[in-house]
Amino acid sequence: AMLNRKELGKNPVALSALTPLLLAFSPQDPSFDPPTLDLTLDNGEVQQLVIEVCIPGEANISMADVFLLADSTGSMGDEIAQVQADAALILNTLLGDPTIDFQVGVGDYKDFPSDDYAFQLAQPITDDAAALTNGINEWVAEGGYDIPEGQLYAFDRLVNDPAVGWRAGAKRIIVFFGDAPGHDPVCADISGLGYDITEASVITSLQGAGPGGTTVIGVNSEGGLNDAIDSYDYDPFCGSSLAPAGQADRIAAATGGLIEDIGNPAEVTTAILGAIETVLTQVDVSFAGTGGIGGLVSNLEPASHSVTLPNNPEEEVCVEFTVTFEGYCVGDPADADPSAHLALLFDGVPTLYGIPTDAHLEVCEDEDEGDELNYSIFAGVDVDVRASQVWGAIAAGNDLSVEACNLGIGVMDEDTDTMIAERHIHASIGNLEHGNVVAGSSFDIQPNFTLAGGTQAPRIESVVDWASSLNLITATTTALGAMAPTGTTAVHEDNLILSANSGLEIELFHVTAAELEAASEVRIEVAHGSAVVVNIEGGNLSPMQFGIRLVNVAPDMVLFNAYEASHVSLADVNFDGSLVAPAGDVSVTELDVAGQLVAGGDISLEAGRVLGQLYSANLGEVVPFMAGLSMQEPEDVLLQNLILSPNAFSDVTVARSSDAIGAPLSVSLNARTKLFRSEKIARVTIEGVTDLSRVNVDPSLGLEVHLLEEAPLTGDDVYFLEREGAPERGRGMILMDLFANDLAGSSGLDMSSFRITKKPSHGVVRYYEPAGKVWFAWDSSKWEEDSFEYQLLDGNGVASAPAEVQLIR
Repeated sequence: AMLNRKELGKNPVALSALTPLLLAFSPQDPSFDPPTLDLTLDNGEVQQLVIEVCIPGEANISMADVFLLADSTGSMGDEIAQVQADAALILNTLLGDPTIDFQVGVGDYKDFPSDDYAFQLAQPITDDAAALTNGINEWVAEGGYDIPEGQLYAFDRLVNDPAVGWRAGAKRIIVFFGDAPGHDPVCADISGLGYDITEASVITSLQGAGPGGTTVIGVNSEGGLNDAIDSYDYDPFCGSSLAPAGQADRIAAATGGLIEDIGNPAEVTTAILGAIETVLTQVDVSFAGTGGIGGLVSNLEPASHSVTLPNNPEEEVCVEFTVTFEGYCVGDPADADPSAHLALLFDGVPTLYGIPTDAHLEVCEDEDEGDELNYSIFAGVDVDVRASQVWGAIAAGNDLSVEACNLGIGVMDEDTDTMIAERHIHASIGNLEHGNVVAGSSFDIQPNFTLAGGTQAPRIESVVDWASSLNLITATTTALGAMAPTGTTAVHEDNLILSANSGLEIELFHVTAAELEAASEVRIEVAHGSAVVVNIEGGNLSPMQFGIRLVNVAPDMVLFNAYEASHVSLADVNFDGSLVAPAGDVSVTELDVAGQLVAGGDISLEAGRVLGQLYSANLGEVVPFMAGLSMQEPEDVLLQNLILSPNAFSDVTVARSSDAIGAPLSVSLNARTKLFRSEKIARVTIEGVTDLSRVNVDPSLGLEVHLLEEAPLTGDDVYFLEREGAPERGRGMILMDLFANDLAGSSGLDMSSFRITKKPSHGVVRYYEPAGKVWFAWDSSKWEEDSFEYQLLDGNGVASAPAEVQLIR
C-alpha cells in the first residue's frame, strides 16, 4: 500500500481513541468462499477457481517488528524527552497487543564526521520492555553540527546489519522522528563501508529487505525532514552533499509508509502510534500456496488488492481472486495427497489465516523412474577436469578426460558408477576414491591414476540414456524458466539482492545475464526450509565474477538455471549453489562449486572443486534430475590464517591426512584432531608458544608459521596547533600522521584496526583510510591542551599498548 497521509499531527487524536488494532479486542477470523479446497489434478491438468475473502476488523498479520529510530542531534531534545516520558505507553501498546506478535528495536542517529557515531543500535529487536526502555533512555540530544543528518546511513545499517535482529516472516517497520533531512550521498570515504549510500540505494535496500519489504514511517518535526539543505561538514570527504526537497516523502511512498507532520514535540507519541496503526490497516491483500500445494498455484489474478482494513470488528471488506492450479505427478504414492493451505498475505507478509486444502495428485508412471541424474558433473558432450576435486560422480555424453584430480571423494556406495563416458575415458595422475569406471568404447587409465573402492576393472558398456536425460534437462529447466517469480529482485550499488519470505517450498527469482555480470555480490534471502531457483534470462555469461551470500538457505538448496545461455564462464569466485546450462557449455576455473555442474554441451573444470549434489527432501518432483546421492565433506573451517591456541601441555601437529592429491590438512591440538581444506590455509599462527620444538608442521605443505610473541609498538606523539588553524572559537580540523613512529611486531601493523582507548575532551578523532592518517576536529570551545590515546592491532590480532597523542595550542 502506498500512503502519503500527513494530517495526524495537525489534528492529533487522543491516545485512548486509537482503533482496536492496538487495543485489547478479540480478533475475528476472515471468511473464505469456498471455505476449503479439494483439488484432484492429473499431471498438467489446469483448474481455475474464483475465491472470495472477507476480512473483518481485527484481522491482521501475525508478526510485526517495529524499530524506533531517533534523530538525537542537539535540536531534538524536546521530542526525545517526550518519547522517553511516554516509553511505557508506546511499549505497552505494542507489546501488549493481543492480535499481533509485536517486537521492538531501538536506536538513534547523529551525523558524520564530528559526532561520536552516525548510527547506534541501542537494543536489537526484542519483546523485553525493560531492555527497550533502557535503550530509549540512552538517547542524548547533542551534536549534529551542520543541518542535514545521518539517517540514510542509519537506514542502510538497519537493512544490512544482522545484529538488528529482524525476525524471519515478520512485517518490518522503521519509525524515525527528526527535524532535518539526510545527507545524500554518504560516501564510502566517510562511512568506511566500501560503497556510497544514496537516497536511491536506501530505497532499493528497503524494498528488498523482509517479506514485502521494509516500511518507513517518518514523524516530521516542523517540516524539517523534507527540507532542501546543502551541507558543509562533508565537503572534505564526499564533496558537495545535498538533501533535495521531499526526501522523507519519497522514501516513505516508495516503501508503503507515510510521513506524519507535527508542529509540537508533545504530539510525537500520538503520531508514532497512529502511523503504525495506519500502515497496518492500509494493506495489499494476496494469496500464496504453501506446503504440498505450493507447486500447484500457477497464477493469481489480480496479484493483489489494496484495501483499508475495518477498525470495527463487526465490519468487513471483501475481495475476489481467480486462482489457477496446475497439477503435476509425484514419484512416491505416499506424496500423492499433500495437505496444506492457501495462505492469506498482507503486504506480502503471511497472516494466521488461509484456506485448508487437500490435493490429490497423479503418481508418475514407472517408466519415469530412473530419470534422476545423480552426478556432481553431467555434460551432454565432453568433460575435461584438471587439477581439481569432485565429491560425486561425473558423466560425459562423449569423452571424459581427468588429470591431476581426486575424484569420488563423497560417494558412499562403493558400487556406484562414479566416472562415466559414452565414448572414451582418459585418466592420469590422481585417484578415484570410491566407485566404478564405465566407458562406452575405450579407456586410457595411466598407472599414476589409482582406481579404488568398488572398481575391480573398468567396464565397457553404456549405462546412461543420454537422449532422455538431455531432453529431461531441457524440458525441466525450460519449464522452470517460464515460471513466474515468487520473490523480488533489487539492485543495491553493485549488489544484486534476491528476497522472498513467503515460505514456499521453492522460491523462484528471475535475473538477467547483464545483472549477474554487473554484480559484485548476489545476496539470496528466503525463509527457513525454502529452496531457491534463480532463472537467468539472456545469452552468454562471461565472465561471471561475483560472490554469493546466502541467508536462511544452504548451498545444496540453490540452483542457478542458465536456461538460455550458450556459454557460461566462471572464474576466481566461490559459487554457492548449482549451475545448469541446458543449451550451452560451462567453463570453470579456480573456484569451488557447492553443488552440481550440469550442461547440455561441454564442461571444463580447472583448479576447482565440485562439492556435491543439489537439494534434499522431495524437491526432485519439481526438479527431478537434481535429486542426488548423500555426500560427505570433511568438517572444516575456511581460513587463510589458521590461528591455534595450545594449552600448557599440548604440542601442535599439522600434516596431510593422507597421500592423496588434495587431501585435507590434519591438525592435532589439545588432544583433538580436525580437518581443514589445505588450499584455503596460507599461514599457521600459534599463540603462547616460544619453543619451536613443540610445533611440528610438515615442511612440504609450504605454510608460513608465525609465533605470537612480539606485539606491535605504538609511539607517543605531540602536535602543536597554530592559533591561525585553531581559533579560539569556531571549527578546526587537521590530519595527523600518527603511524610514522609506530613499529610492527611479528606480523605487521593493521592501520584499519585504529581505535581510541581514551577520548579527547574537546574534539573528535577519526581514522581517514584514503590518506592512511587520523584527523582531529574540534568545535567552539576555549582550550589550550587536549590529548587522546589510541591502539593498533597486528595482522594476527595482537594489540599494542596504548599511545598518547598530545594536542597543544
